[in-house]
Amino acid sequence: MFEKRRYKRIVFREAIEFHVLPGGPAGHGVPLPSFGGCLSWDLSEGGLRFRAYSFIPLNTDLSVEFSIDHDQSVTLIARVVWVQKLPHSEQYNLGLEFAKTPQNIHGQRLLHRYLMKYLYPQRKSL
Repeated sequence: MFEKRRYKRIVFREAIEFHVLPGGPAGHGVPLPSFGGCLSWDLSEGGLRFRAYSFIPLNTDLSVEFSIDHDQSVTLIARVVWVQKLPHSEQYNLGLEFAKTPQNIHGQRLLHRYLMKYLYPQRKSL
């Protein structure tokens, strides 16, 4: 089967914090939490999947913060690209795509180094 994903994912079950950024679909009658905490599900260089306790519409921009390597925190700007309501629950799986913006450059470098350790453990860091 053909894999459409651009980036390899790793299982990533960590607490994350998110903040809804202004200017998105929040003004369309959908009350959104301004911030929240939840559990991530998986992670790649291109994005993050997490489970939320509130509905967040497609195309909502978020600031997402999570820890890597127990001592380093990463904050990235991301957009909700898919939403899936979990059956028999008030929870949602959300797929985020990290924005390609100057604010994300440092965080994406840290994330890249972190992911390389898990995706290619036999390689030495340069």
